[in-house]
Amino acid sequence: MPTQALGNCDVLQSCDHECLTALYLYLVAIWPALNPASLSSLLSVAVGIGQRIGIYSESMYSKWSPLEAEIRRRLWWSHVVFDKRISEMSDYGTTPLNPSWDCMIHLNVNDSELRSGNEGIAGNSKL
Repeated sequence: MPTQALGNCDVLQSCDHECLTALYLYLVAIWPALNPASLSSLLSVAVGIGQRIGIYSESMYSKWSPLEAEIRRRLWWSHVVFDKRISEMSDYGTTPLNPSWDCMIHLNVNDSELRSGNEGIAGNSKL
């Protein structure tokens, strides 16, 4: 059923970050059942989609609200960290994903702080 939903949203050709989020969540869910080398190949597709829709580039974030930009940063970094972990499990040692992006690390803030229209969030929230 999840694969049918991904097919229905045409995830391989979509420029919608929600479709990419669905693909990411699907890959996380099937992670235990797959060989890490196979999952690494699927993750490469997901990272390529992320690059195509521009979530790797900080310059693209200016056209989105602070909340939307932060959601995209979180999605990009989730892919990067997951790709790194799967590469380690595949005995590749290092990820084949070279740091060719300029996406800042996401902030440690609550979504409600971003939603309030606070454009000038200077730092991270205290935990």
